[in-house]
Amino acid sequence: MVGADQVILTWSGGEMPRVVLMGLTNGTSIKAMEELLTKNGLRASAKICAMDGRSMTDNVGALTAADPDIVLISGGSEHGAEQAVYRLGEILLLACKSIDENNRPSILY
Repeated sequence: MVGADQVILTWSGGEMPRVVLMGLTNGTSIKAMEELLTKNGLRASAKICAMDGRSMTDNVGALTAADPDIVLISGGSEHGAEQAVYRLGEILLLACKSIDENNRPSILY
């Protein structure tokens, strides 16, 4: 098996972080990340799925409107759904370009 079995992310300060989830499918990668957030007392501000049929513009708008502190990206495997992962990356790139450099979210893939 290739990949990470554990991830540690720390956050300190006032309000809970706003988290946007980006994944390949709602049934697997998004669901797994939602479970991770729930176990840590967090919830997603927005969810962006590569296979949800929304336009690039709608997805970029949803991401920027959520004003995330953290973006979690999940999905993909070696030689897997490369185009869908590239699409998520493109959505994230376009959104980050429209956000002031000092306010861009932390990104965890």
